[in-house]
Amino acid sequence: MNPSETKQISIIRTAPYDYHLKGMSLYQSFNAVAKREIEVSIKRSAGSYFKNNLPKSIYKSDRVYCSPRKRSVQTAQFITDSPQILDELIEVKFKMEDFISEVKFYDEKGTPNVQKARKSFVKALVNSNLEESYESVMIRIESLLTEISQNKAKKISVFSHGFFMKIIEAYIKDKNIKNNPQKLLKYFDGSAETFKFCEGFVLDFENGEFKFNSYIRNKEGNFSVRG
Repeated sequence: MNPSETKQISIIRTAPYDYHLKGMSLYQSFNAVAKREIEVSIKRSAGSYFKNNLPKSIYKSDRVYCSPRKRSVQTAQFITDSPQILDELIEVKFKMEDFISEVKFYDEKGTPNVQKARKSFVKALVNSNLEESYESVMIRIESLLTEISQNKAKKISVFSHGFFMKIIEAYIKDKNIKNNPQKLLKYFDGSAETFKFCEGFVLDFENGEFKFNSYIRNKEGNFSVRG
């Protein structure tokens, strides 16, 4: 590949899946998925949702990467039967109790306060109080970007998970977040959802540098309350 040629990378969250699991509270559901005790599958309607919410150009990807998680692999398979699985693309490793208890997750009326949980998650992340350290997340991001930069494909699709994707976005916009975790809060403080299902962003890679291009926003309703 000519160094002057532009490579385009679409980084996308998985297709819709049920986040509230049968027989569990929402907190317990989040925890079971986060701890990888349960591998959730995408919804039966996920194929049409994917088709309706992503640009047709996505099907022309020369290379497709995905997380090892079942929902990520299933989403990538809408493009290719054989996506390349990368461990670097897993969600940030955490347990709910790392940053919020089940009691504090709900308000006085028993309503889940997902925003409170997200903000607590980010605070724990920047202070390396999660199961995975902040340094480990940065190492994974840099390893992923090295893999992408060295691949000769010009159009690449990457399927991952919301929290990790948001940190990648912040890193692309400001590499200083690597050694100054508090700077991450400028780009992601947990007050808003990261990405809805099948949303994400596009990066350009040119002259050895990654640059943020644009967001990928879906057209349909939001199935998710999770980051």
